[in-house]
Amino acid sequence: MNRIKRIISGVTAVTTILTLMTGVQAAPKYREHILLYSDSYRLKRNIRLSADSSVSAYTPWEFIFDGDGTPCYSLQAGKSAESSIKKNGYDAYTETDANLTAEQQSQLESILLYSYTDTPDSFGSANNINFDEFAPKYIATQLLVWETVNGQRTNYYKFNDDWMMHKREFKPISNGFRTSDDLIDCFENKDKGKKVRKYYEEYEEKIKADSKRITFAVDKDNVLTDKPINGRYEFIYYKNSISYETNYDSDIYEFSDQKHRNAGKYSSDKYTTDMNNVLDDFNIEVRNCKLLSRSRGNIRIQADFDKEAEIKFSNKSTDKCGTLFLGGKGDEAMIVYPKEKRREYYVYADGMKALDPPIAVTVLGDADCNGDVGLSDVICVSRYNVNHACYPLSEQGLINADVNHDRKVNGLDAAKLMEYNLQKIKEL
Repeated sequence: MNRIKRIISGVTAVTTILTLMTGVQAAPKYREHILLYSDSYRLKRNIRLSADSSVSAYTPWEFIFDGDGTPCYSLQAGKSAESSIKKNGYDAYTETDANLTAEQQSQLESILLYSYTDTPDSFGSANNINFDEFAPKYIATQLLVWETVNGQRTNYYKFNDDWMMHKREFKPISNGFRTSDDLIDCFENKDKGKKVRKYYEEYEEKIKADSKRITFAVDKDNVLTDKPINGRYEFIYYKNSISYETNYDSDIYEFSDQKHRNAGKYSSDKYTTDMNNVLDDFNIEVRNCKLLSRSRGNIRIQADFDKEAEIKFSNKSTDKCGTLFLGGKGDEAMIVYPKEKRREYYVYADGMKALDPPIAVTVLGDADCNGDVGLSDVICVSRYNVNHACYPLSEQGLINADVNHDRKVNGLDAAKLMEYNLQKIKEL
């Protein structure tokens, strides 16, 4: 049996200061909420997710919607929105702060960006709610939220074999309690559990890919304060580090998407290329620099001398990825409400009149040190092996040319480079 309960709250507007640390409005605006329950989605045994968070067996699954149909999500499993409102009256669900870290709030924004925030098509008719239309998507999103709040999720930038590329990871970590993966296997109805898993894995993969983000830019709150070395931010293994280089004899920065990249001799697509090809989805604002040109998939910026340039990318449309926390009194039930937000990303650069050449970077296969791996490198290595004296390689070129890691540069390296350029092997 499925049932619906409408919770109507008074409407008050009292403005307060924005909480800058959390980005959450702490104004007591009372909201209307609609609670839906489904017996079709319930567990066959209790699942404990944290010390004070668990889902009980054989109880209907609770779905929380804002009055406009936006799905809201519980921050703590086992605490019913309905019981909290019954206990405290209509003013139980007001805007409040959440005791979450900045990283957890960032994770929640990613979850809301890539998971379920739509209004069900059948939402307007209380007597004809189609739970199978939205329940698996809602529950999958709810599980990701619980894992994040319970400290069972971590997100960071993991580096693959090409150390200058990154891919966002979103992986479970153990804290001694059951994870959502275990919970999905406990649904009474196995078929419904399979549908939940389908969306759970789909949303998780979208969060990992982070395909709506500009890959070389960062959220302003997470910008590292390290100053550039020789005109470039040194690439370090930290979350959200800004990394790019520019022509060492110029203060002009070129940013492109992967499809339209035309790399110069001293520029590196590893630092200034948006691998997601979403540059054209963003507006640009600049400070302490000049926007020289913008064409499809390409932006050129000239940084003012002796000033830190700020390049701000603002998404042209809004997404339901902002977070507003609503709660009762004390440690009673709290929920996260998706708010429309215009995503913004930033890049910072220092404009200088004269810079030293870029710091040495090992780019495997780049024997001529031009920032690219191509047939010219095969020729360099081949000539070097024929006559070291006539065709020498630089110190860095010798390091780059040793593609088989045997501490020698010889015909084996040239042969492997040729195979790579002929696409017989995918990586060096």
